[in-house]
Amino acid sequence: MDFSLAQRDGFLLAFQQTFPFSKIDPQSLLKGCYHHWCQSVQRLASNHAVVAPGRETDFEDLASMMYNSRGEKSFELAVQQMRIDFPNSERWLKWWTQSGVAAMIFQSKGILKEELQENSTRTTNGVEAFHRDLYRIVQQKKPIIDTLKQIFSYLQCTGSFFQRIDIGAKINDKMKPRIKKRNLKPKFVNDGRAPDTTKELLATGGDGKNKEEEKERERGGKKKSEGAGKRKSGEDGRMKSEEEERKRSEEEEEEEEEEEEEEEEEEEEKKKGGKEGDRANEEMRKQQSSERRRKLTEKLAQGRDLLKQQKKKEALERQSRKRKQNEGDAQAKKKRVNEWTIARLDLRPVPGGVMTKFNLDQAAVLGMYDPKADGHCGWRAASVVLNGTEQEWPLVKVCMDAILKKHSEFYRYGLRVEYDDLLRMLSHQTEGVGVFSNNYFETLDCPRLLAEAYNRPVVIYSDDSQMTYLPHLQEPPPSPQSPIVLYLSAFHFRAIVLDEEAITKIQWPPIYPGYYQFNKDLNLPLGWYDLYAPVCRT
Repeated sequence: MDFSLAQRDGFLLAFQQTFPFSKIDPQSLLKGCYHHWCQSVQRLASNHAVVAPGRETDFEDLASMMYNSRGEKSFELAVQQMRIDFPNSERWLKWWTQSGVAAMIFQSKGILKEELQENSTRTTNGVEAFHRDLYRIVQQKKPIIDTLKQIFSYLQCTGSFFQRIDIGAKINDKMKPRIKKRNLKPKFVNDGRAPDTTKELLATGGDGKNKEEEKERERGGKKKSEGAGKRKSGEDGRMKSEEEERKRSEEEEEEEEEEEEEEEEEEEEKKKGGKEGDRANEEMRKQQSSERRRKLTEKLAQGRDLLKQQKKKEALERQSRKRKQNEGDAQAKKKRVNEWTIARLDLRPVPGGVMTKFNLDQAAVLGMYDPKADGHCGWRAASVVLNGTEQEWPLVKVCMDAILKKHSEFYRYGLRVEYDDLLRMLSHQTEGVGVFSNNYFETLDCPRLLAEAYNRPVVIYSDDSQMTYLPHLQEPPPSPQSPIVLYLSAFHFRAIVLDEEAITKIQWPPIYPGYYQFNKDLNLPLGWYDLYAPVCRT
């Protein structure tokens, strides 16, 4: 059923009146429409004011995790991650996590009966069409007997359609176009649909115009004024070109007038002179005319070449200005993002001894993050790089556990990791409880599994060693991110947060020994090796 409050309350009231002595909780019989949930997710994923372009898949994955989570903890992790990654979806999340709504759709709430939860039947086009017809037939504020007559009439009509189909006749199921009447009633607000439009998600009250919109309009006004200035300069250039053309045409007209005057003079001389003089004058006139045409042709060709060169020069200047502007905007944006990251994570400068020892480039390093020292510091440090907060460290363990189980044979018999120890290590997710050393983030199997789980290299620096671990089973994405860098000192991990373009700015530690030959022998991808081999020490 739909998620509207009226439908829910109507069902609960009818159930209590019809079965007053039933021990069944009527709330356990309310199953929300999966189709409506998917529509709501898709509407929000396509709204780029909420979900940035290119991140639709991330949003849909988190929504799928919310729907399929069996436990309350994993459900809350998915909700929290969505709040962090997509802050503008807060009102949408608040609507869907209401107790009455969440109990109808999410498995982790455990209120819906199991047989209803596991039932795969959801909806069909025929059911939705019948539902639409019922809404159109049943009129409001009419006696039930009148409504039943209309329903019986509809069923008889449908039955006649089936009879005609049985005998091979065709039916015309096309509806006549209806003229939509003007609705003067107040707009109906549907409380059975989550807020999924930009106006509903980002409105801040008042007259609906917030400061961000005003800033956007100001920026738009500046851009328009700049565009007007550019258009004006372009018009000045065109006017200048037209003036040059006009001058050239005047010069050509003057030359033609001179030619006509010379021809008239020659005709007069021809009349006065004899035949021999006429022939000599004729030949001379032809030579002069030919010479004038040649000079005129050369002059016009030079003008055309000069005009082409001028236009080409102006086009190159425009491209150069645009390229410099784009580069400046990109650098300014990058600087703002880095400053925001440093402030949000409260990063501290990396000690000079560490920078020198590991040959780190100051321009590529944003700072160092020191997580809580509770035995989970390795996962906490990785979560800072991956999720922007150390509080999401259980989610890092969940992802690593999923990859380990998915490729269990590869890790057991290919890499020969301590499989059972890794499973025990990843299952320990209780915060505030003492952690034994055998559950610490170790520096061999854990980095390789972390790199595979997020398809991102992991670099481990410690006081006595340093190593780069690459994913084995996946190719790098089109725009690979900088590696996850962890620094181990005195049995405590810290995260070194890097700039986005740090891959080519730093000489990384050696790649884990045997990686290339192992992947080559098993015919596994070598894209990560080709990308990092030139920038890693041997």
